[in-house]
Amino acid sequence: MVYNHHCRVDARTARLARQAARRLKGRFGRPPEVIGRAPGRLEMLGGHTDYNEGFVTAIAIEQATVAAVASRDDALVRVWTDWGETEAQLDLRDLSSGARGDWSDYVAGVYAELAAEGCAPPGADVAIAGDVPVGGGVSSSAAL
Repeated sequence: MVYNHHCRVDARTARLARQAARRLKGRFGRPPEVIGRAPGRLEMLGGHTDYNEGFVTAIAIEQATVAAVASRDDALVRVWTDWGETEAQLDLRDLSSGARGDWSDYVAGVYAELAAEGCAPPGADVAIAGDVPVGGGVSSSAAL
């Protein structure tokens, strides 16, 4: 879900959106151009078969990950997350350098897949806030 100030959202989403927008402004000095939300998911049947072309029955849960994003005019992606209060930087010209072994690999993977599909987005400043439990079996990495 991508929304702006005209969209109605639930209180949980509004709180996360405000948190991400404040952090984007505080960390990178920029207001968001877009804010997106992705829910966590609970797999009722077929867990961990989706990436093996299997069938999965899943439901979205209330907990979500929200990203506030402002585009950049260069190939740098600066991302802050409330999970561990950490920041990462990615150079879009060098995504093939391999995995870092942390949460920023998910962000790099999205950029790499978009580029492979012919849709290479520009750099961005991103602040991520969420309440999907990490390691709780509700797809926090998929929400990211």
